[in-house]
Amino acid sequence: MTFEKLQLDNVLQFIDAQLETPALTSDETERRKTLLSQKTSICTWSAWLAKSPYNTPIQTIQSMELHEPSAALKHFWTGFFLEKKHVPFNVIITYDLPYFQEDIFRQTCKIIIDKHEILRTVAVFDTTTLTVKQKILPKVSLSSHLTIVDISHHTEEEKLKIIQEHTDKATDYIFEYGDEPYYYFTVLTDGNNRNFILFNISHSIFDGFSKIIFRREFLAIYSALSQQKDVNIELPEVQYKDFSAWENNLQNQDLKKDFQKYWCSESDSRFPGENLSTFYGKFKLSDYSYRESLKRRIVPYLINDSEETVSAFYGVVDKAGRTAARSYRFTISGDKFLKLKEVCKNRSVTIYPIMICMLNILVYKKTNLKDVVIGSLVAIRDRPVLQKLIGCFVNTILIRSRVNERSNFNDLLTDAMISSTVASTFKYYTMSKLLDDMDIPFNTINTMYLNMLPALPNEALTDFSPRHHQHTVFGHFDIDMYLQLYTNGLEFMCHYDINIYTREAIVTLFEDFIHLMELCMDNPHTPIDDIVCQEA
Repeated sequence: MTFEKLQLDNVLQFIDAQLETPALTSDETERRKTLLSQKTSICTWSAWLAKSPYNTPIQTIQSMELHEPSAALKHFWTGFFLEKKHVPFNVIITYDLPYFQEDIFRQTCKIIIDKHEILRTVAVFDTTTLTVKQKILPKVSLSSHLTIVDISHHTEEEKLKIIQEHTDKATDYIFEYGDEPYYYFTVLTDGNNRNFILFNISHSIFDGFSKIIFRREFLAIYSALSQQKDVNIELPEVQYKDFSAWENNLQNQDLKKDFQKYWCSESDSRFPGENLSTFYGKFKLSDYSYRESLKRRIVPYLINDSEETVSAFYGVVDKAGRTAARSYRFTISGDKFLKLKEVCKNRSVTIYPIMICMLNILVYKKTNLKDVVIGSLVAIRDRPVLQKLIGCFVNTILIRSRVNERSNFNDLLTDAMISSTVASTFKYYTMSKLLDDMDIPFNTINTMYLNMLPALPNEALTDFSPRHHQHTVFGHFDIDMYLQLYTNGLEFMCHYDINIYTREAIVTLFEDFIHLMELCMDNPHTPIDDIVCQEA
């Protein structure tokens, strides 16, 4: 059973429980009609899930010299080669190891690299056809990717400075996507059973969940080898190239018709006429479709600008061009976090639908807009064969919600659960192809962008680091929100377009977000129109 099916069943149980309570007022009667409509919708989507093309198994394919890359690889690689976007997208993993043995370290890394083909993957770009392919190297020489630095002769203050310098370098490092794999490892050793290990890996081949997988495998293998124990290596059932082939084949299915049913279930219009950025930035949404916007950007690079040539590029060039951005960090901890966990427990939901619900309410309260679209990055790893595989398994889904001002928090949370779950059933429908198929302008979804990042088990919320500001100079959307759940709180890193928002506006926006969330959780049965934001 898929995650979406479980979520829909969970919502269905909640609705059935609500329907057992008789309607005594006109508002309750209207809400009952809404619940019955939602129940019908859930049953419809549950039936669709049972026969959707996503159920086809991922098959292993024959190894070839070149493979068609996944949508994620195309996005990173073609954007770099075609538009020369020299922007670092790196995943950095650090360890403080109590002991370091170089031969065991090399052997551990080799086992992991041999196991995961994506760590032996490079891009091959054809300058004639302007297309990119995935090439898997048979083996990798770790020597060219490993640097060992002896810092034992330095003072403690100097050691900390050197470690920071190497971390800064990794953050800013640009992988040129050449003929060598896209990572490097650094070991800073001081000879006193203290060793700082840094892995720097390109995000194009490595997502947030890969970080968890890599950490787990590295520590298990390194520990076993150090103690001269047998290493239990569980080989993956499929490799990343197999997933890429499956995903590419899926895009040939007719997904538009089914998605249209979801997209138009909340509104008859093709897309909302306004969003949060139009409210703050005082400009209208682009009239250009995704394809037209893409064509305007890539034609200067093409030998000819025929429609056939342009069609080859939708979904592979960077989504909308990066914009100048700044960062703002805020956290939810203490009693507020405990209250949030209590709501999750009582409603049998995760943090995610609550955040979607609260963003919908925030947009409505700030702009009076009732048609809200939120873009959300999701991991497409729900299949067991993908959950232990390193690679970049991500896509952006579009969550469209209709906000009823007389609804309360409980009602809107149910709405958000349904809307986000149904939207998630299309997570394998690559966003760029979706935008092109539906003829939707890219900046329609610029209201908010939510990315839930995985944290390691038992990882706690830490103090703010100035680096959160220093290296954020671009953004995909008008507001990019990266949310990370820790054992003792939530951390939000907000990257906002400085051409639209001032820092003061963002600070006020998210102060209102937290205040609204507190009010909604404390008054779950109060219509949101009766809940007032705090005065600025």
